[in-house]
Amino acid sequence: LMRLSTSHERLSAYQKAMADYGLTVEPSYIQYGNSMAKSAIPLVRNLLDQGCSAIVVSNNVMTGDILQHLTSCGLKKGYDIMILGQGIEGQSDYNLHQMDLMIQPSIELGQQAGKQILERLERPTYPIKNIVLTSTLSHRIL
Repeated sequence: LMRLSTSHERLSAYQKAMADYGLTVEPSYIQYGNSMAKSAIPLVRNLLDQGCSAIVVSNNVMTGDILQHLTSCGLKKGYDIMILGQGIEGQSDYNLHQMDLMIQPSIELGQQAGKQILERLERPTYPIKNIVLTSTLSHRIL
């Protein structure tokens, strides 16, 4: 959902990476999902119909759905189409161990959120902190 700051940040990172490598961003290749199960299937169909050879997915739910759809179409990730997915620490579903993923530090995210909640409960005037955590690229063997 584009109402989320992470959606904006991930789209901006994609656009910056494309620009850094002198590649044009094709507006019709940018598809917006709602992060709900199965919502990415019509989006990936649209991208495949446009002849896309690589897909960057910015949500772990949609990553799984796209992989399931590609498998049902007989397409192999890393061979027929390249995928950069979004994952979370410790996630092993959808055969994600065989693809490149941006890994979100979900454990640290929860710890930081919990710490802020407890601080605010103890001291309601405690200032809200904006903490930015860095995702990492995990290269996986295909």
